[in-house]
Amino acid sequence: MAGLGTLQRVRQPLRDRALPRLLPQPIRSTVAMFTIGMLMKVKPGCYPEYKKAHDELWPAIAKSMSDNQVSMQIFLYRDQLFLHAMAPTEADWDQSRQHPELKRWHDYMATLLQADEKGVIIFEELEKAFTFGDFRD
Repeated sequence: MAGLGTLQRVRQPLRDRALPRLLPQPIRSTVAMFTIGMLMKVKPGCYPEYKKAHDELWPAIAKSMSDNQVSMQIFLYRDQLFLHAMAPTEADWDQSRQHPELKRWHDYMATLLQADEKGVIIFEELEKAFTFGDFRD
């Protein structure tokens, strides 16, 4: 059966992998990057607004992330949000988190995400279990 040794997405059909690779392999980076993974929990019924807010990310927040070369992805699994971000250095990541608009953004997100009794979003920072390739320290 073709494709048994290949990872695939759930509900994604197996693809014919017999075609030769025509494009060159990507150049591997030798620059260390700071990466972080976090979990958050979205409140019941709040995901559509959460998604819309991120689809329409405030320009000042987007600029701060861009200026500090922060890349970010957030994935949804049931009521859990998994955030994966990277930046050239931890200092760049920290600097991107200092923008004055971020407090207002977090206050807004705290209405959509699980927060503590003070209204601070509960982020669970994840331990790295495995790294490979460009993500290696």
